[in-house]
Amino acid sequence: MLHIATGYCDGSLVLGKWAPFRSTGFGIAVLSSDGELIGFGNGTPPSRISRAAAAELWAIAIIIEMNPFPPHDEHGLPVHHLGG
Repeated sequence: MLHIATGYCDGSLVLGKWAPFRSTGFGIAVLSSDGELIGFGNGTPPSRISRAAAAELWAIAIIIEMNPFPPHDEHGLPVHHLGG
């Protein structure tokens, strides 16, 4: 039974110098608590996402959307929690 999994993501931008040809994408990897790869994927965000950082945020949104329970940080707070 899987108790803890960690999702990792990265966004990318190619041909960023030439606006008409820009392309963004993202990758996601999910590892179990013992480091075993249990899932991975990639995707292309909507065309309005035109920066690598925005593509990475889109990947985070996908991770949250696909989870039945919101991810939590090391303190047990939801990842969208802001504050100290």
